Amino acid sequence: MKKSSVILQFVGVFSATALAFVILLEFGLVERVSYQIMKGRTRALRETLPSKDRLDELARTSHTVARVVLPAVVSIVTEIRTSAADAAADDIRNALRDVLPPPGEEGDAAERLDAQVDRLIEEAERTDRETTREGLGSGFVFDAEHGYILTNSHVVVGAKTIQVRLSDGREASATVLGADPDTDLAVLRIRLRSLHELPFADSDRTQVGDNVLVMGNPFGLEGSVSRGIISAVNRRNLLVGGRRYDPFIQTDAMMSPGHSGGPMVNLGGEVIGINVAIATESGSHQGVGFAIPSNRAVRMLPDLINGGPGFIGVIVGNVSDLMEETRALGWRRPYGAFVTEVIPGRAAEKAGIEVDDIIVEVDGHRIDSMKTLGRVLSATKPGSRVVTRVWRDGRFMPISVELGRRFAPE
Repeated sequence: MKKSSVILQFVGVFSATALAFVILLEFGLVERVSYQIMKGRTRALRETLPSKDRLDELARTSHTVARVVLPAVVSIVTEIRTSAADAAADDIRNALRDVLPPPGEEGDAAERLDAQVDRLIEEAERTDRETTREGLGSGFVFDAEHGYILTNSHVVVGAKTIQVRLSDGREASATVLGADPDTDLAVLRIRLRSLHELPFADSDRTQVGDNVLVMGNPFGLEGSVSRGIISAVNRRNLLVGGRRYDPFIQTDAMMSPGHSGGPMVNLGGEVIGINVAIATESGSHQGVGFAIPSNRAVRMLPDLINGGPGFIGVIVGNVSDLMEETRALGWRRPYGAFVTEVIPGRAAEKAGIEVDDIIVEVDGHRIDSMKTLGRVLSATKPGSRVVTRVWRDGRFMPISVELGRRFAPE
C-alpha cells in the first residue's frame, strides 16, 4: 500500500509541474524567463570585462610595446644583378613567395605561377641583358653584442649586396652568416655598436585570441606597426613560393610585401614569431597572415650562426627501401646509404662521391641507413675531414671528404 501511495504522489507532482510549464509556455513566460536568465549571465560576464581605465591602460601598453620594440627592428634592402631572363623569373617568384593561395587552390596557383614565369622568361630572352633588381624586407636584432639579425632566407638569398637600415637612421652593410631555405630563416651580421635587441618568447604558450603586434618595412614604409590577434596556432603543410612549410602561427594582423622577416611580438614586447607570408586571392592582405614560431627559430640559431653540423652534400636513401635499385648495381647487403643525388659545389662532389655510390662507413662508423649517416655527421663540424668508405662498381673504396657548412651563406 505504501509503495502505491509513493508512486501516486510522484505522478501527482510530475503532473503539476507539467501543467505549470504548459501555462508558462501559453503566456510566453518561458521565453521571458530564459531571456532574464541570459541577460543576467551577460551582465555578469560584462562585469568581468576591462573597465574604461583598464582599456586605456591596454592602449598605453600597445604604445609602450611599439616604442620598446621598434628600435630593434631593421629594414633590409637587397640588390641582385642578374640577366633579364633570370630577373623576370625571380620577380614573379619573389612577388608571390610571400603569398599563400587560398585553401584548396594550391595546384591552380602553382600552375599560374609556372605559366607567368615561362612567359616572362621568353620575353626577357629577346633582350638578353643584365639588370639590377632591388628587394625589400625586414628583420630584427636578437643579439646586440654581436650584431646578429634574424630575417627570412628568401629576403637575402642570392643578393649581391645587403643594406640594413636602423630606426635611428644608421645604415650598415650586412653579411649572411647562414641561411636555410627549408625553414626560410637566415642570420645576418652588421658591424655597428649601441644596438637594441629583442628577447624571444616561448611560442608554445601562444594561444588563440592573444593580442600581437606585427612590425616591419611594408612597401618600404619603415617602422610600420599593425595589431591583431592570434587566429590559429600550428598551421601545417602550407604552400609558400612553391615549397611547403610548417608549423605556422596564423594572425589577422596586417601584413604586406616587405613585412617578411620582421617580428611578431606579444604585449610583453617579446618575439613570438617571424613574419613570413599571407594568404590572399588578390595579392594584398585579406586578414590571414603567417609567422614562423619563435621556438623553431631559436632552435635553429646556433646552426645558422655557425654553419650547422658538417654537411657532406648528398641526398641519400635507405638501401633497405631501394633493394631493387641497389641489387641491379650488384649490392646484396641490407645496409648502407644509397646516394641518389650529389649537390653541385658541395663537399661530396669536390671529393669525388657519385650518384649510385653506397656509403657504408664514415670514420669507421658503419652506416646502416640514412638516419645513421645523419647522426654521425651531426657530431662533426664544418671543415672537419672524414674518411668515407663507399661501394662502387663491385668494390669498396675510401674517399676523404672535407665537410662543408650546411647553412652556408648564398
